[in-house]
Amino acid sequence: MREVILDSIEVPEFGKPSKEPRVPREEYERRISVTRETMNKKCLDALVVYSDREHSANLAFLCGYDPRFEESLFVLRREGLPTLMVGNEGWGYADGVLQIQVEKMLVQCFSLIGQPRDRMKEPSLFMKEAGIRRGMKVGVIGWKYFTKADFVNPTNALEIPSYLADALRELVGPCGAVQNANDILMDPDSGVRASNNVDQIAAFEFAATVASQGVREMTEQLQPGMTEYEAVQLMKLNGMPLSCHPMLCTGGRARYGLSSPSMKTIERGDPLTTALGLWGTLICRQGYVVEGENELSGIQPRYLREVCARYFSLVVDWYESIGIGVTGGEIQDKVDAMGFPLTLNPGHLIHIDEWMSSPFYKGSKCTLKSGMAIQVDIIPRMPPGDFGSNVEDTIVIADEKLRQDLEEKYPETFNRIERRRNFITEVLNIKIKLEILPLSNYPAVLRPFLLDRNGVLKVIR
Repeated sequence: MREVILDSIEVPEFGKPSKEPRVPREEYERRISVTRETMNKKCLDALVVYSDREHSANLAFLCGYDPRFEESLFVLRREGLPTLMVGNEGWGYADGVLQIQVEKMLVQCFSLIGQPRDRMKEPSLFMKEAGIRRGMKVGVIGWKYFTKADFVNPTNALEIPSYLADALRELVGPCGAVQNANDILMDPDSGVRASNNVDQIAAFEFAATVASQGVREMTEQLQPGMTEYEAVQLMKLNGMPLSCHPMLCTGGRARYGLSSPSMKTIERGDPLTTALGLWGTLICRQGYVVEGENELSGIQPRYLREVCARYFSLVVDWYESIGIGVTGGEIQDKVDAMGFPLTLNPGHLIHIDEWMSSPFYKGSKCTLKSGMAIQVDIIPRMPPGDFGSNVEDTIVIADEKLRQDLEEKYPETFNRIERRRNFITEVLNIKIKLEILPLSNYPAVLRPFLLDRNGVLKVIR
């Protein structure tokens, strides 16, 4: 018999990184090679990868370049150097961040409005120079693939700008084909990005440590009377690339989440939602700005038992069920059996983009594998007027070989992970499998009452 209780727990310090892991150039070369192998299996002559500031993950994964203001295209043929097309401002920036050798091409229609167009040509002419030919079968990668739930012919649906899709289709002609190929990189079962190597995992752990430490310090130092902006400053953001805008909202907006902070003064009794997302992680927490449930008698009097304890019990089931060889459908069934309705999937894969794709849905046969980075992103659907709970962190699944590689190459990273595992299993009493590696410095810590610094939910059996 399992019960969730609120206990006084001093969450230990798990340590902060002394150096930042980097994904080596040879890993980028491997990614290009594996992507080409998949292209060949799908009988594609070329891949065209579209990217802009909001949708940069696939391109950054392949070559290290992420556009800052502009659009860009990356053309990968079966052999030869890839071509990277950039605008005016990307021309110099690309040289500083590229991790593979490419043929760089200035395409000024990718530049911002009003910038020089003195070397401008029709996009189809640039694509032709990059090796796209009549009769080719071309796969297009942007940021989203579709299924028959979306369209009758999902491979024909492209989410890139029309002027580029039109140019591609005109160039390959009626004997060629231009199709959606995002699944090559993003499918949760077979996508090249679905499983991460030891260097990428170490980089994600670095980001998760920074993000979780920021959210932790903010929630532990929070005081009524602060503005939302002042609360965010407690996170000590260090300038690392964001995967989404920083979120913090209190009062009525907190029930909906997603909002940016404002000058609103945080008041005692306010609900609070906050999240910080960096490349490879997102950390989210919800709670009331009170010391105890007695302060919620006129607001949400059964918040601890009917919301937080039920929600945490569901999260515990999730943690204890996840592991190598488990299917996404099994996790979905386990969550459904708890009878706590959710707004979205019970978790998803995370990468440079905050939501890459999800293996967790009804009937999913997608098998969880070593190397997957997963968001514990379980959001309860609450009745109107009620406030929910959230304890969103990042984990990685790693088999024995990957754990050994991580310990050998990144001992500092591995040590933090082991200390978090011990806290989760021995203090919170959540029995996670050996292959579950928690990346957050606030691992599974749910504090319903944010002014009670040590009031943390845990399991007793």
